[in-house]
Amino acid sequence: MYFKRKISALVLIAAIALCAVGCKGEKAPVDDGYQTDRYIPTVDDASAKLNEDDKPIVTEKVDWAGPDGYKIVVPKGDADLLAVAGTLNAWFKANAEVELEIVTDDKAATDKEIVIGKTNRYDFTAKELQVPIFKNGELVYELPSLTQIRDYCLEEVDKL
Repeated sequence: MYFKRKISALVLIAAIALCAVGCKGEKAPVDDGYQTDRYIPTVDDASAKLNEDDKPIVTEKVDWAGPDGYKIVVPKGDADLLAVAGTLNAWFKANAEVELEIVTDDKAATDKEIVIGKTNRYDFTAKELQVPIFKNGELVYELPSLTQIRDYCLEEVDKL
């Protein structure tokens, strides 16, 4: 029994000594399991070194006339979107010192338009482009016939 107490006391003293010597307030590195061979900048990377592939970002000032001459287009008869257009116009007036004309979609189209809501400006039908072909190894997409594909392509080309 005396021998066990002596060994326990020695182990405890050794543990305290190792902790006092080895633990000087430094945190042990944490391995989060993420491995990469790429350089990932850290907060501590104050040197801001560039990789050999990196290039400094060069910016140039460009002249832009701003939103002057643009019109805000809303669907005819939609009071809610007309209010949104008024809010947008007020923002442009306060921040860009420009007042934009608000028109309904029954007016002629121009090159400079900010379109709000569903207007008659652009006639198109949205189609989901990414559809599943295989699911769990099984074909789940019904392939159209070659004549259907040809007809669809001809219709789309006619829209151009």
